[in-house]
Amino acid sequence: MASDLRPTGIGSVCFKAAEGAHFAGMRAQVEQLLALDGRYTEQGDDYGFTWLVRRTDPPDLESLVTDLHAVNSGLLDAGFGSALLCTVICFTGGVRPLALVYLYKRGTWYPFAPLENGSVAAQMLLPEPPVVAAATPESLSGSP
Repeated sequence: MASDLRPTGIGSVCFKAAEGAHFAGMRAQVEQLLALDGRYTEQGDDYGFTWLVRRTDPPDLESLVTDLHAVNSGLLDAGFGSALLCTVICFTGGVRPLALVYLYKRGTWYPFAPLENGSVAAQMLLPEPPVVAAATPESLSGSP
């Protein structure tokens, strides 16, 4: 059975930065990424998480995954693995938007398909800003 899903060219890395000297290094890495020809944008959410958003135009899944992996690896190599929450890659097609969410603490990919009831999560996955907060930190961490 064929799928109508197509990558949107939008993905993000979510992390929780804290205060203090140790996290000043993380902030410096984030600033370097943001300076890369506008390739990344940064958004905060109501839960205190930071989302680094990468958009490719036209949608290029291979480049998107490579770029998001580079962000993850850079933060991990700098010792900020505990701050990483997830990576989200958005798709379109079919009845509603869909994302693949990689949870660092579990080392697993999960599908995320928001309900079309006008919820904030559903709106966040549409290819209109803001697209990064595809799910709440609680839903990603497995906490009730």
